[in-house]
Amino acid sequence: MQFSTASVVEQLVWQMRLADYPRARNRARINDLFNGAPPYTAEEEQQNNIAINVNSLEGTKLAHDARSQFANAFQKPGAFFTARTDYGPSHRRQKYGSIVTKEINRIMKRCPYYFETQRSKFAQLVLHGIGPSAWETRQGWCPDCVGIEDVMIPSNTLLTMKNLPFYAIFRSYTGEELYRLTHGPNVDKAWQMDNVNACLKWVDEETAKLSGTTWPEVWSPEKMEERIKQDSGLYASDAVPTIDTWDFYFWNDSKKVSGWNRRIVLDQYGTPGVGGVVPDKNKIGGSNQWLYNPGDRKYASKLSEIVSFQFADLSAVAPFRYHSVRSLGFLLYAVCHLQNRLRCKFNEAVFEALMMYMRVKSMDDAVAWAKRCPNPMPNEEGVLEIRPIHTPEDFAHLDPTGEITKQEEGLRKRIEHNS
Repeated sequence: MQFSTASVVEQLVWQMRLADYPRARNRARINDLFNGAPPYTAEEEQQNNIAINVNSLEGTKLAHDARSQFANAFQKPGAFFTARTDYGPSHRRQKYGSIVTKEINRIMKRCPYYFETQRSKFAQLVLHGIGPSAWETRQGWCPDCVGIEDVMIPSNTLLTMKNLPFYAIFRSYTGEELYRLTHGPNVDKAWQMDNVNACLKWVDEETAKLSGTTWPEVWSPEKMEERIKQDSGLYASDAVPTIDTWDFYFWNDSKKVSGWNRRIVLDQYGTPGVGGVVPDKNKIGGSNQWLYNPGDRKYASKLSEIVSFQFADLSAVAPFRYHSVRSLGFLLYAVCHLQNRLRCKFNEAVFEALMMYMRVKSMDDAVAWAKRCPNPMPNEEGVLEIRPIHTPEDFAHLDPTGEITKQEEGLRKRIEHNS
């Protein structure tokens, strides 16, 4: 299989992203629930006069407990692995093996990047059942955790990846990251430096204005929700501009040596402009251009040299497929969401039932009750309003003959009879 032009790759990854969008919306709902978002939307709350709209955090606690079990299983043991040598003097092999085991485990346990990769992977396993991680270059030993929304895998792909012909990873590079990858003593010659330099020039100009864009997140609802969460609802921030790319890998057996080839293209379709016009950002260096192209050179002989997948699949139907994975978060979503709604309704009914016990006979009694009420806003000045509730008896002086009261009772009986 060969991909000779960048436009073919651009169109292919765009089709995979469109196919993944419905899945992304479901993942965003799961993320919101386990992040503590209330069960009712703002529109539902307003239309249905909902007074109580809170998340009971039962799902959040279950997810935290599951992540703790992953951490205890994978990060607590004294050694991540044991090395044994099969070469050299037989009486020294055990010693050599223990030295290698000790030194490599020391590096891994003290590495914050590896810790964060594992922690992020466990979180994705609990919520979505898939924990991908990938190596950005072939020189580093520690992979980076990749969001499930950034990995494009064709439908019907088996968990064994036996029938995987190609896949793509969405990557956003800041100017510093792209410069570090493309400059230095051991830089891969496959980088197309004309396009790279055009990208660096563009991102430097945009960084000076700090005009980062959020358009690529339109196609990733999970990222959109996280952006709103981190910016406290303000969907515009001081984000650093990035060069958005697709890191594309495909199996190529057209030459004598079979293996995985790599290409990188700019994200041509992910940033729609006004009236459907693509902004200048996505045409840096021209369309249909490679950012990285090593030609026929094989990037890896096995998939495990490029990317790693860990699965926590609760699906009951085999053969097990990548997009059919059913995670703990997916299976608990409906139960936890329903419980949150029921708890809101229950608490609302309880408050309404208790209103009668909070009635007092005079304003002096109301003030006395208010003084005993705890401050709902610790360390701040709270405000408690006292509002009188009127009954028909309070307006008896306006209807001395009782005629208006009789008319209201008759009207009420007719309404009840008609209903």
